Amino acid sequence: MRNFYLVFKQSFRERVTSKSYLTTTLALILISIFAISLPSILENFTDAKEEVVVISNAPEIQLVELEGQLADWEWKEGTDSQVSSLKEDAQEGKIAGLYIIDKGESNYSVTYFSKTNDVVLNSSLSQYLQAKNTQRIADSNGISAAD
Repeated sequence: MRNFYLVFKQSFRERVTSKSYLTTTLALILISIFAISLPSILENFTDAKEEVVVISNAPEIQLVELEGQLADWEWKEGTDSQVSSLKEDAQEGKIAGLYIIDKGESNYSVTYFSKTNDVVLNSSLSQYLQAKNTQRIADSNGISAAD
């Protein structure tokens, strides 16, 4: 058994100290570090916030409030006369999307135009509008924010 240990020790030492083993180990460590930090590196080189245009036909939906609540996007206000040109910009990908918000009796309706379906943006805007709708219903029924 002692001979096995001596042979194993000698073979292991030769392999571990060989130039090819050290080079391969160092390369794998560097590749792993690069792969782990790649998302952070790419995040630094991404473009600024995506521009989203909103046309609000509901007086309680203000652009300033949208910018505060949904700060991951750059919000611009559009008018009804710009709808056709903004639709084209959205379909071509020049802007992240065009959102037209209308006030209904019981809730808000949203019509949007976009080249890609940004799920995060859509769900964030939906949550914001649901909160505004809940607040509107509570105010109309005289329910305080504490209740």
